[in-house]
Amino acid sequence: MVLSIIIPVYNESAYIKNVIDLLYKIKFPSCIDNFELIIVDDASIDKSFKIVEQIAQQKKEIKLIGHLKNTGKGSAVKTALKAVQGDLIIVQDADLELSPYDIPLMINYLVKNKLEMVNGSRFKHKFRLKENSNLRNIANMFFSTLTSIIIGKKITDLTCGYKLFTKNLKEAIGELKENEFGIEAELLIKAVKYNKLKVAEYPVSYSPREIEEGKKIRAIDGFSILRTIFKYGLK
Repeated sequence: MVLSIIIPVYNESAYIKNVIDLLYKIKFPSCIDNFELIIVDDASIDKSFKIVEQIAQQKKEIKLIGHLKNTGKGSAVKTALKAVQGDLIIVQDADLELSPYDIPLMINYLVKNKLEMVNGSRFKHKFRLKENSNLRNIANMFFSTLTSIIIGKKITDLTCGYKLFTKNLKEAIGELKENEFGIEAELLIKAVKYNKLKVAEYPVSYSPREIEEGKKIRAIDGFSILRTIFKYGLK
């Protein structure tokens, strides 16, 4: 199987090289024959695009796509999904809040249990929760609980960026619509509605960063996520 790793990038010049270096160090399970990195720069105004462009000249696995206008994380993911060739797909945020070393574990779990999606859950690592702000924890718990009630399946971490899924699921749910952070909720809800028995959660590590360190999501994005939950959960 081929693994497609999508990396949406916006002003991540301080992190993007480290992310790429780490992904090349990962020892993937034996079921993965090859991997590709689909990196979409969402019109960064720093040196992110240039850094990736230089690395891509030496790495055949990297496909670099640039947006002319900043349109959001969801938009970058949608652009990447049009270019993926893999049998398995995962989104890796460029900020390293989530550890690439969890990817092989998620792959093994998906393959062993014959799943269509594995949703990463930061809330299954209790010691990590102490590092995150109480407001974010409460908001995520609220979103996850609300979604669980609406779709009839227990979800503990709706907004986690790590969602490993199959090419089959991608084709089954069709084109995604959300351009911002609501894409995580859209993807998970559509996956559960397609086949809730084939979706499961797996604990992942989490090292949150703050706004001053470049974190992109803001409180106002919570309203977008809430809208997405009702839009796709009740549809």
